[in-house]
Amino acid sequence: MNQRYKRIAWLFLVLSQTGCSPWWANHSPDHRRARPGLQAVQSFAVIYRHVSPDELAPFEMIILEPEHFRRDEIQNLRQQDKIIFGYVNVGEIEEYRAFADRVPDRWKLADNQHWPGHTFVHPKWKGWRKLLQTHVLNPMQEKGFDGFFLDSVDIAAPWRFPETRKDMIRLIRWIRKQYPEKMLILNNGLFLAEALIEDIHGLLIEELFFTVDSAGRYDVRPMKQRLMLLKDILRAKTRWDLPVFLVDYCPEPPPQVCSDIKRMSGLLGLPHFVTDYHLTRLYPEINAVPVNMQMQ
Repeated sequence: MNQRYKRIAWLFLVLSQTGCSPWWANHSPDHRRARPGLQAVQSFAVIYRHVSPDELAPFEMIILEPEHFRRDEIQNLRQQDKIIFGYVNVGEIEEYRAFADRVPDRWKLADNQHWPGHTFVHPKWKGWRKLLQTHVLNPMQEKGFDGFFLDSVDIAAPWRFPETRKDMIRLIRWIRKQYPEKMLILNNGLFLAEALIEDIHGLLIEELFFTVDSAGRYDVRPMKQRLMLLKDILRAKTRWDLPVFLVDYCPEPPPQVCSDIKRMSGLLGLPHFVTDYHLTRLYPEINAVPVNMQMQ
């Protein structure tokens, strides 16, 4: 293994000896509640194109772009005991969405420079809630999704539009109230976890090991950033008994280091999925391995 990754492996080995409970963890959780379905997940996939059910067979939890799958396909997957989440962009409008022309300029914050055709939307607008409900949430409920995967919650992060934080929390709680039977996973929402611990069921964290820029160039995340992010992940997992899932992006074909990184994640019992930047690849040679097998 490349020398730069040996240091990562060493870190994971040390942490794994603590039984996934590092020294900074709070061993008396304030908000521990049962999430039996997600806690048991050892393999998962995130795919934003249509694939056959057979290709999804190795995975216990699947996050899908709902527009690419019919109701009967969702029901077929659920009959195989898969946990199915649907993608919801709560902080952006994409120009290709059928309802994009119904988002007035006054709702918009700025264009997303990393994703052409994506524009940040302020979560305070009740009309935005109505559009999401009508065009995204209700159709997913009708198709039978088990939960919603909420993307772009990090527009409310300190480094973006921190003034939207309270409104983003209100929006997520509104979704929870409107659809109490649905599970919620936040994408890159660690900074909101404490405020929403009674409302959410899990977190997904992107780019723990690798980063990708707007031009599609892959790189390794600096060690200091990795350590800080890993610390926060383990704190959330341990303090709140909150399921945490990792996604990293690798070029095609994925290099050996992508397999190595996935095995390292298994040492901490963190389900890990590797895909391309546009989330169109399943990489079964890497991903079709449950966490418990990675740990052996």
